Amino acid sequence: MVTSDAESIRRFTRSVFSAQSALLKHGDTANARFGQSSARWRVLLQVSIGNTTVAEIARITGYSRQAVQRLTSLLVDEGILASTPDNLDGRKLRLSLTPLGKRTLNSMERYFDTWSARLVKELSPDKLAALASALDLITAAVLSDLNKFEMEK
Repeated sequence: MVTSDAESIRRFTRSVFSAQSALLKHGDTANARFGQSSARWRVLLQVSIGNTTVAEIARITGYSRQAVQRLTSLLVDEGILASTPDNLDGRKLRLSLTPLGKRTLNSMERYFDTWSARLVKELSPDKLAALASALDLITAAVLSDLNKFEMEK
């Protein structure tokens, strides 16, 4: 028999996964008009805020290094990103937005602003902040439990 605690966590995880799926599907659909996907948008956004290596982007997004490398290689081939050797460590490559990349990201961000304004009408900024705080708490609890699990091995 499943306890009420287990059922509560099960319902919560279903809701989180459903929300993630809906957000990714919407992002892929919305960004397709710019020739991009949610994953590509996340990479471009990270580069724009100063995370300019594959390793940094992978760590922040949760994507594998291989997935980020594949995405960045495609974006470089398409002229959206540029790749140059790091000044201090020539083995490391730094990514930057090209003029086309800046225009593409700006277009995507303008659409995101419009979309966000529509959503905030249905869910207030205060409610969104409370949800984000709750998700931060559950993330910290799950990661703490994961660390304990890893130490038990």
